[in-house]
Amino acid sequence: MKSQKRIGLENSVAEPVSSLPMRIQCLLFIFILGTVACSKPNATVEAHRQMVQIESGMIEQYNSQSSGNGQAGVIRVAVDQMDDVDLSQCPDNYLKSWDELVIHWEKWQLALELGDIKQAANLSEQSAAKAEALFKIAQSEGFKPAGK
Repeated sequence: MKSQKRIGLENSVAEPVSSLPMRIQCLLFIFILGTVACSKPNATVEAHRQMVQIESGMIEQYNSQSSGNGQAGVIRVAVDQMDDVDLSQCPDNYLKSWDELVIHWEKWQLALELGDIKQAANLSEQSAAKAEALFKIAQSEGFKPAGK
């Protein structure tokens, strides 16, 4: 009992706590959670930002290679990086265009590995059009290129 007297618990009775402040806290929590969720970048915009970084790195590395096998290796790394990007919240048309670009890069990689320079050159030229199609979808979802 001495410890209860020291902290003043001997005669204290639990008083009912109003649930109103708790309701306000819950509503505030839901509002904040909603604000944070809504302020998260659009999934397509984030995916495309990552794609641009991957593609830029690939082009830079590709151009620094002196052999077809070296260039194929660069594309393989880029494809692996593309596979790691979270596309789970992206629209179907973006996913389809993304897959088309990745498949295109895989064909380009294979042509280089097989030494089919003519086919590799054609695929290299077509890559920009595949990336542009993806870019247009990303723009419609709110993507803006850096510096614009």
